[in-house]
Amino acid sequence: MTGKAPITRGLDGVSRVLIVASGHSYSTIDCYAGLVAGFREAGYQTFTYDLHTRIDAAQDWLKFARDKYGKPDDAPITEEDIIYQAGVRTIVKALEVNADAVIVVCGLLFHPMLLILLERMGMPVFTFGTESPYDDERFAVSAKLSTVASVNDPASVAPVRALVEAGGELTPVIHMPLGYNPAVHYPGFADKVEAEFGEAAPAHDVVFVGNVYPSRERWIGAMDWSGIDLGLYGVFETVGADSPLLSYKRGGIIRNVATTAIYQRSRVVLNLFRSEQFGPDWQIIGTRTGTAVNPRLVEAAAAGACIVSEWRPEVEEMFKDAIPLARTSAECEAHIRRLLSDPAERAERAERARACVAGHSYTDRARAIVAELDAEVARQRQAAPGLT
Repeated sequence: MTGKAPITRGLDGVSRVLIVASGHSYSTIDCYAGLVAGFREAGYQTFTYDLHTRIDAAQDWLKFARDKYGKPDDAPITEEDIIYQAGVRTIVKALEVNADAVIVVCGLLFHPMLLILLERMGMPVFTFGTESPYDDERFAVSAKLSTVASVNDPASVAPVRALVEAGGELTPVIHMPLGYNPAVHYPGFADKVEAEFGEAAPAHDVVFVGNVYPSRERWIGAMDWSGIDLGLYGVFETVGADSPLLSYKRGGIIRNVATTAIYQRSRVVLNLFRSEQFGPDWQIIGTRTGTAVNPRLVEAAAAGACIVSEWRPEVEEMFKDAIPLARTSAECEAHIRRLLSDPAERAERAERARACVAGHSYTDRARAIVAELDAEVARQRQAAPGLT
């Protein structure tokens, strides 16, 4: 161990957890919602800290305070100022609910100083990474200040661990894939949503829900969509005004419950990955190729959808041949056209894909997180016999 304070909470096992949201208003917010549902289903007393709503409030408060009390030569408000202000009451909340551990989702928008304060309280912290390999360097800052940290891409374990150890820490860094929300991603969920809202979910021959990054735009744009009803939903920030893909746009950011219903009403779900690394204001700052399964794939499979996916090593490992995998746009198009003409194959592949994600719900992830924390707390107690 290095200079970290000894753990004094959760010594008899973790049963009460405070889960901190990712801070994003979409995408990783679904990982947060899934973990909250998973921990509750697994029987843990679960409390939440909605970082995403507090970020907007913190920004407004800091601007108000600066306008009212600031001086002309005051430093400008920074992202660090905002995320510290947004997250600082995590410390109070953890004490109020008498948490045995804090689970931080994503970690990129949770200020490192707050991890230091939690550590000095003797609080075990598990940081659940969601953005590897694109933000490994930033994530390593959070990882080294945690009790245990996980990355969602297996290829990121070694580089993140190396960065942590280079900083003088021995935080365990493990691979933990993202999962699906058992309260949302199951066959028949669309029926529930449609009954609740009183209208049918959109149905397409092929649907893609996610940000249309340049790499995805090139992939989709290289395919012939004649005779196919393609529905695209998501953020189109990097798509040019003259892009033909705009003719297929059916919506922007949509809630995960709506996404699941659309998956179940459509014939084929398209899954694509990205290679872009982004900085502020959607500026591409580099590229990096991942190896991991993404949430879209696991969620669609659990919901009982038929999927065609771009190839990645972990996808092939998890799904074998249950999901047609493509290394090129042409191969992807061939899979899609074959499946659209064969309802029996679509049903058979959907059933097999769903079986492949057994054991990958956020309930399973919750139990795994607690097991990792309990094991690390026990290890630290053994290394420091005076810790009680």
